[in-house]
Amino acid sequence: MTRGHQRGFALIVVLWTVALLALLASHLLSTARQHSRTAQILRSNARLEAAADGAVFDTILAIIQNNGTADALERVVQIGGVKVEIRLQNEAAKLNPNTATLEAIQAMITGAGIDPANANYLARAIVDWRTRVPESMLGQTKLEQYLNAGRHYAPPNQPYASVDELGLVLGMTPSIFTRLRPFMSVVREEGRAPVSGTLDLSNPADEPGGAAHANTIIIANNVYQIDATARLPDGSRFDRRAVVRIKMLPEFGAKPYEVLAWETPDE
Repeated sequence: MTRGHQRGFALIVVLWTVALLALLASHLLSTARQHSRTAQILRSNARLEAAADGAVFDTILAIIQNNGTADALERVVQIGGVKVEIRLQNEAAKLNPNTATLEAIQAMITGAGIDPANANYLARAIVDWRTRVPESMLGQTKLEQYLNAGRHYAPPNQPYASVDELGLVLGMTPSIFTRLRPFMSVVREEGRAPVSGTLDLSNPADEPGGAAHANTIIIANNVYQIDATARLPDGSRFDRRAVVRIKMLPEFGAKPYEVLAWETPDE
């Protein structure tokens, strides 16, 4: 091979090497940019989540300091430089499907825009789910009705464990459930507390309905659904939903609140 040919071959090798190095550098740069973008997104998400959660606990503290009641149902706060929108719903103002009468349930369904015939059917099916008898208010047994409708389950004849359980009731559609869900809650409750002293559980008079209850007062703990939406200027957001019981008379040393649900609605 002549010297000219050797130089030409060496030039080709150099050019191919440069091209390969350029391609490798481009790939590494692209990968680095992708990793940087991923890290930025993760940092933004973590910042949004921390801000939303912080706003929820800030709201809980404000309610406790306001004697268990909310001074505003909507507000905007800044947590760590992040704008967070807060929306409150008092669960006590909602209808409890475990305790509401048939008439109250039917009125609520009708008020949600459901025609009276369907509202009557659905209200009876809702009551059927919680009652402790095998027969349905709609005729036949509950088991027969659900099997005939192609369902592989039947009402448990027990109180609703959650509002979402209403979605399983015969006659309930996703559209109707979406309308009813914001107006229903199963977490409202009342408790008893002594006016003075403590209850002696060894004393039959201190059992529910006993004479000692003449010296007790009814305590209604407030329950709130708190929705927090944290946003950044680039349009990214994070939503947190919490259901919190505010204890009006917490036990000594106990937290004055209890978190009943902690969810990310969009997941």
